[in-house]
Amino acid sequence: RIFARLRSLRMIVNSLTASIVPVGNAFLVVALVICVYGIICVQLYKERLPERFGRFSVSVFTLFKITTFDNWSIIADELIQNDGSRDVGAAVLLCSYVVVVGWTLLPVVVAVLLDNFGAASAQEKLRALEQDELRRMKREGVSKADSASPIAPILEHLASFQNMTDLSRKISTLFQFLVSEDKSSVLTYEAMYKGFKKFDFHPPIHFSVDDFERMSR
Repeated sequence: RIFARLRSLRMIVNSLTASIVPVGNAFLVVALVICVYGIICVQLYKERLPERFGRFSVSVFTLFKITTFDNWSIIADELIQNDGSRDVGAAVLLCSYVVVVGWTLLPVVVAVLLDNFGAASAQEKLRALEQDELRRMKREGVSKADSASPIAPILEHLASFQNMTDLSRKISTLFQFLVSEDKSSVLTYEAMYKGFKKFDFHPPIHFSVDDFERMSR
């Protein structure tokens, strides 16, 4: 009930909820890579470092600690030092793990979260604008079928985006249609009126001065 009343909080919760599945898939890839490295470490170092890589579960937990970079240098020294000499293979394995998991896959997880959160947040904002428009129509006694508002068809067009790149392209195209011909990048009533006439919406958009004043407040 609290989320339903606070629009900004509801928008954040809905955006995070929509990001769970893609972020979970990204984490699954990270977990699989850690498990592969865990199996390799058990096969190679269970005899030399049983307290670190004696079993699969212990090996995975050790790699997880390396991923968090919490005292990972101690584990690295134990792994690389071998009877007074340096194990080059262990160094290569450890460096490849840090590069693949720590520097590549974990930032990918963050990127997936941000991309999906941004897309879901933009969709929530469009849905909120549409709800505001529907409430305005209801307050003015206008049905959706009879409405001549320019907002509804544009929101439906923008809401059909596939990803953030597609949304950016649609917004850029929309702005190019609406900007004035003198390239001043200022949205005037005349420019928006002519721009709305270029859209192939059925029924066509009817844009009035009152609509412009209400949108530009």
